[in-house]
Amino acid sequence: VFSWSVTMGNIINILVAVMLFAFSTLVSAEANVSFSEDVVKSRTGKTFTLDVLMSDFPTTEGGGLVLHFDPSGLQVTNVTVDSSVWQFVNKEGDIDNTDGVVSHILFSSYQGVTANAKIATIEFQAIRKGKSNLILEESASNPFASNGQGIDVTFVPAVIRIRR
Repeated sequence: VFSWSVTMGNIINILVAVMLFAFSTLVSAEANVSFSEDVVKSRTGKTFTLDVLMSDFPTTEGGGLVLHFDPSGLQVTNVTVDSSVWQFVNKEGDIDNTDGVVSHILFSSYQGVTANAKIATIEFQAIRKGKSNLILEESASNPFASNGQGIDVTFVPAVIRIRR
C-alpha cells in the first residue's frame, strides 16, 4: 500500500524548486551579436548605418567578425570599431564589395567587456532595388573568448529592403 501525505513543508519545497528553475532559465541568457535594427528600409543611392551590438555576454576580451551581404544591392563604405569600448587592438576589417564580404573586423579590450556593448558601426550604400540579408559570423582566426576560453555566440541577421 502506497501512502502519500501532503504537508505544508512539501508544498513549500515544491514551490521553491519551481521558482528556482524559473529564475535560472531567466538568468542564463545566451550571448548574442546583432544589428541595431532587424529590418532596414532604404532607397537606391542613399547611405545608412547600422551598429553591431553584443548582448548578454559574459566578460569577453574581444573577438572577430565576418559580414556577408549581397553586393549587387549593397556596398559597404566604412566600418568603425567602437574604440571607447574596445581600447586595445582593433581592426576595421577588409571590405570586399565585389564578393560581398567584410572580413577581419577585430576588436579587443585588455580589461574585458561584460553584458551589452557596441562593437562597431557599419556604413552601407544602397545601390539597387531589392532585398539583401546581412549575415554575421565569428572570425575563425579570432573567435570570441573569455579568459582563454571560447564563448558560444548566436548571430542575428538583418534584412535590408531597398526601394527606388
